Amino acid sequence: MYYYYDGDEILRGPFSESAYAKWLANGDIPHGKEVYNLDFKSSLVEDVVRQLYKSRTKVMFCEESFSMDKTCDRTDLDITLLLENTDSYEQSSDDFTQIEEGVDEIDRGMISEKDMARTHLQKMIDIYFDRRSLNNQRRHKYDHFVPFEYPWTRCFPYIMKLSDVMRGAVHTLNQLQCYDEHDFSIYLETLNIKPHQCFICQKSFPNSYRMLEHFLSVIHINRAYDADTYMSMIDINSTVKIMNDFEIADRKQDCYWVKTNGPQEKKKNILFDVVDINTALESMKSTVALLGAVPLLRPPSCDNSGGTCEYIEFILLLREFEAAYYATSENVRDRRFGANSETKCLYCNLEFDATSLKLFTQHLFSEQHIRNSLQNVVSRNEMEYWIAFLQGLGNRNQLTYKTNSVSLQEGDFPLCYNLVDLVPGDFIYSGEDLNQVLNFVRKQVQTSEIILEDVEYHTSCRWCHLELRSRNSVIRHILYDKCHTDRLQFISNDDLRRFFRLLEIQVTIPLFRMSFSATSKSSCMDSTEKEKHIQRLQNLCYRVHKKRRTPQLAAKSFPFGLVNRCDLCQENIEHVDGILAHFCSIKHTEVLMNNFRMTIFDFDYWLEMFNVRSHAPQIFYF
Repeated sequence: MYYYYDGDEILRGPFSESAYAKWLANGDIPHGKEVYNLDFKSSLVEDVVRQLYKSRTKVMFCEESFSMDKTCDRTDLDITLLLENTDSYEQSSDDFTQIEEGVDEIDRGMISEKDMARTHLQKMIDIYFDRRSLNNQRRHKYDHFVPFEYPWTRCFPYIMKLSDVMRGAVHTLNQLQCYDEHDFSIYLETLNIKPHQCFICQKSFPNSYRMLEHFLSVIHINRAYDADTYMSMIDINSTVKIMNDFEIADRKQDCYWVKTNGPQEKKKNILFDVVDINTALESMKSTVALLGAVPLLRPPSCDNSGGTCEYIEFILLLREFEAAYYATSENVRDRRFGANSETKCLYCNLEFDATSLKLFTQHLFSEQHIRNSLQNVVSRNEMEYWIAFLQGLGNRNQLTYKTNSVSLQEGDFPLCYNLVDLVPGDFIYSGEDLNQVLNFVRKQVQTSEIILEDVEYHTSCRWCHLELRSRNSVIRHILYDKCHTDRLQFISNDDLRRFFRLLEIQVTIPLFRMSFSATSKSSCMDSTEKEKHIQRLQNLCYRVHKKRRTPQLAAKSFPFGLVNRCDLCQENIEHVDGILAHFCSIKHTEVLMNNFRMTIFDFDYWLEMFNVRSHAPQIFYF
């Protein structure tokens, strides 16, 4: 199993050697790419693939009386072990693990696997701390993990016996007391470890050094175990990592943290911080309906893979999730949040009853689900969304707020008011096209990360006489409530473009993005052929644009009229007329000529829109 860093310097994996062999053959991963094993030793991907097909060592075990010369062909054997006929294995003094270097792996057994697990855990902890500041930039709130501060429950991996924890803590504490209190306290604050009260012992501290010293003390750890909770290998290994990094910087006299004030805590306004319980539950129900699944029960899509948790980060976030859940009242845990009795977890391939928060968390905290989640990837945004939701439920009661109610028509929310007139260049979808358009919009909303960032939006729908208190509730109402969709006789294309702009949803088509058809360079086009096709399409675009027939072209070529982004040029497109103008621009032409992942299928998509005969079968992109 090997890891690798993608283009955004995000660690991916671990993946098997066969997966890398497939990606290398398809050109999805370049030659010379560095990959890392469980011990985080780097290797070239082609070397890893080459070892996959290398034959394994062949060993024969036989007794002394066995006649190998007559009954067995030994030409393909690498090693032959001759075992004496003894009554007891203890009487034999032969050590077969030392026969040849590399053969001793036969006798390692489970001890080797445990050592490998410890090594893997330490490597994951090293990665977590090395990339902690980078991950904090992508989070809504900074990571507040402090080793040994909070205990763990049985559902988490790597929990330890009290005796093992005591030995590790005492040894670590002795090493900690060798450091300068002032310098080490400032260093801890740069890691966002600031002095605060111990919630187990109810004790305050003058600085971060004294706080960590208390967390490593016998009395603190004993009290944690008295409550039938545990400490983890993560706590010990994390403390060792912190001290090792401090020692390295101290030896180099690189005490940069002395001159800094540490990271500044950031606070992003979240809906659940300011609304009452009923509004929070309404928002959660709307979010589940819009996503088509319960957050944390499905791996993130490829488009949203940049917001995934790393190994240790997921375990820490899940513990924070657990603490926020148990801080809620029993009445809240029995409330419905939008899931049904046949909710499916794609991590475990299991259907279960998730009608209440209590039933949902029973599966989420199960050993099977945690193990399967660690073997896959989990969305950081979904974890933070759930934590914010539960923390809001634990901190608030049934409160009421005085908010000026604004109707959807007066607020000019797209798809929620009667059209009086169309803006220049606009057109409408109606009749049989309406269902296709709504399904396309629902699919785009499902993959939008902004759905997990709901905002307060107190309003009412005059058509349906319904009070709505969040943006997600409004979107769910206009897309899924039958009482509202039945009133939509037609939809303006300009309304849909404004709707996508509001949710920051980007719509692209072929030649405005990387080709989905080019799985290898053999399917791509040469420069001469590409230039000929680009010139042909630009001539067609010029004619349509000159005759001002872009709206007519967009009306019959859905979703052409909704295109608002060119991924190749990293530019937004504000209006429908700007689509053809951007395609004919010098910048876009140069990008197309320099992009090798363009195929004949991409150009045929445009030729089909212009109703020109193409050279390949018809392909639809949605």
